[in-house]
Parts: sequence; structure tokens; C-alpha cells
Amino acid sequence: MSRPLCDYRRDRTQSRDPHDRSVRTIRLWVIFLVQLSAVSFIGREAVAQSAKEIELPITVRVDTSNSEILAVYHLWKNYLNSRPDSIYANPYWSEGEKRRYSDCDFARAWVYSSSSILHAYPPKLLSITQEDSAYVLRTLYYAENLEEPYRSSNPWAIQRVYARREGGAWKLFNPLPVLTKAWNRQQIGRILFVYSREDTLDVMLARQSARFCDSLIEAFGLPAIDTIEFYVTRHADDLARIIGLDFALGATMGRSNAFNAQVFSAFGTPWYPHELVHVLFAREFPTHFMLGEGIATWLGGAVDKSASELMKQLDAYLTEHPELTFEDLLDQPYLEGSTALYYAAGAVWCSETSRIGGASAVKRLLSHGTTADDLYAALKEILGLYRGNVMRALRERTRAIVTAVR
Repeated sequence: MSRPLCDYRRDRTQSRDPHDRSVRTIRLWVIFLVQLSAVSFIGREAVAQSAKEIELPITVRVDTSNSEILAVYHLWKNYLNSRPDSIYANPYWSEGEKRRYSDCDFARAWVYSSSSILHAYPPKLLSITQEDSAYVLRTLYYAENLEEPYRSSNPWAIQRVYARREGGAWKLFNPLPVLTKAWNRQQIGRILFVYSREDTLDVMLARQSARFCDSLIEAFGLPAIDTIEFYVTRHADDLARIIGLDFALGATMGRSNAFNAQVFSAFGTPWYPHELVHVLFAREFPTHFMLGEGIATWLGGAVDKSASELMKQLDAYLTEHPELTFEDLLDQPYLEGSTALYYAAGAVWCSETSRIGGASAVKRLLSHGTTADDLYAALKEILGLYRGNVMRALRERTRAIVTAVR
């Protein structure tokens, strides 16, 4: 018997037990914070090595006396040495997948989160095993001799990737099409929902997601996307696995890839407005992290809360911490062990911009670039704020918004 995917509604918690869900969220954030600290620390040691070739040691389960396995081994090693953190037409990846997806390696943004990550966590090829006409490669990313407090930040990941012949040459492929081949698929509006055969889709919520996308495209004059792929799973490990990670240190309940128009959810539901906003806006408006998360939070909520709830939380924190500067906020996205306050600040800027100039002003706000200087330039041009009064304005506007919704 198939299981119904959970049926929560917008602005409600995404678990039948909100306490359990909140505890799980906190645990995942703590793990992620430790992970980020470790990468930063190890990365400083690895920067000097970034021009060196990535070596790829193997275990006894990689039989390089087999000519095909040896060819696949060199294919993978060449890929790891070809800037896998970058989005371009990588020569070692499947031509078919590159034609379909701009960001061809679905695990790229997760595994190769910085250009030095492969030196911080050197890869080791665990196995190459045959599966029908393909080979499955499993790679461990592990840092030797870590000291406290970073010792528990290991391994970084265990990645799975496929290799098969394409046009007479060995090429790399994502696990996603293989692992979800037998899953259900249902197109509703512009969204293709993909979910396990053990589950059933909450059609009402799926339609709500489709209408949500249509309303944003119309309201903001966004480019229409023909199809958004929305993968629904029930657990963070299941989400990671279909993307290509048999293990990931930074477990996450949701991700999106705007380049590929993909959403991945571990909440067991077809309703994930925050990530849908990213898909609709991120490729069109590459912007500062605060504003990118701000627009997604303002329109779609975040961290199990609506934008108004998060702004109320931000208002309380700013009141309790009069010493906090805007630079402090920019430097600490994970303030108090969560991104909630950072996201809420971005949502305040988007809300204030919309109040003053509507959708066109919001798009201009998002169009200035990705650096801190770009953020300040956007706030100056759109909201008339200078660096010296940005924090005061944030406090005032947050308080005004919270007071208005009471």
C-alpha cells in the first residue's frame, strides 16, 4: 500500500511533531556549522596546494588490471582535476546530460563547495563495480590527522557516480536517473513531481506549488520555466543519495538548483515555496547571499517559519543585542546556530523595497551583484541607505513590520 505524502499547509510546521522536527533541524545546523568551520580551517592549509594535481589513491576493490576499469579510473581522476567546482561544458561528463542540464554534476555544489575542497578532503576511490553496461564509482573524501575540534568533521562525503560509454568514449553520469527510474512522475502545471512508488502525492499541495510559481512569474515578470523538476523524499539521507551522495557530512532537508530548475525536498511534501523561489529568481538575479535568501524567505518562509515569524524573531534579537552591527550580521550568517536571523534581515530589505517601489524595485535590488560592496550599493540606490545608517534602518524597519502585523 502506498503512503500518503504529508499534508501540511503553508506556514505550518513540516512534521507531524513540531518538536521533533525542530530538534532535528537544530542538530543538522550544528553539524553544518562544525563542517563549515573545519573546511575554513583546513582550506587555509590547502590553498597553497590548489595548483597541484589531485591524486586518486584506490583500495583493493579497484582492479586496475582490468582495462575498462583502468579507463574509468582515469576518466574520474581527470574529472577531479578539471575544476569540478565550476559550471562549464566539462569534457568528461555525458554529452546528453550536458545538453539537458547546465549544471551537469548534481552533487557539484554540495561536494565541491570551494576550489580547495579536494585538497582539504583528498579523495580516495573506494570501488568501481559493474552494474549492467555501466560502472559505479564510490569515492571517499577524508581529511587525515584532523585535530580537535575538527576531528569529528570527517568524512566530508562518500560520492557515487556512474560511468558508461557514450559515442564510443567513457563518460560520467549522475545517479539520479538510475535511482529514480522506477519512481512515480506527475506533471502539474509547470512542475514535474517525482516521488517514490511507495508514496502518493498530495495533489492539492502540488497544485498549490504550481499556482505559487505561476503567481510569482506574473507578479515579477520573471522568465517562464517550462518544467521544474521537484523530487520528494522523506529523509535527508534519501535526498543526498539520489543526488549522488551515499554519505554527506552536511545533511540537509532541502536544496534547489536554479541552473537546472530542480528542487529536492526531504520533507515528504510537494510544497516547498522557499526553494521554488530560488529556482525562479536565482539564475535571473545572481545577488548577495543575504538578498538571495531574503527574497526566498520573504516570499516562501524558511526554517519552518513564515517570513513574519522570522522577522519577529529578528526584532527580538536586535532588541536584546543593541551592540550588534550590520557588519557583524554579514560576517555571521549562522548567528545563534541558525540562518534564521540572517534570512530574516534579507527578507526585511525585500519587504521594504516592495513597499517603496513594488516588484520592479525588488528586481533592481537583486541586480547589483554578489559582494558585500554590491549589497551596500543596492541598499543605497534603492533605499537611500549609507553604510553608517544601515543597521539603524534595519532595526527600525523590522520593528515597523512586526508592529504592523500584530
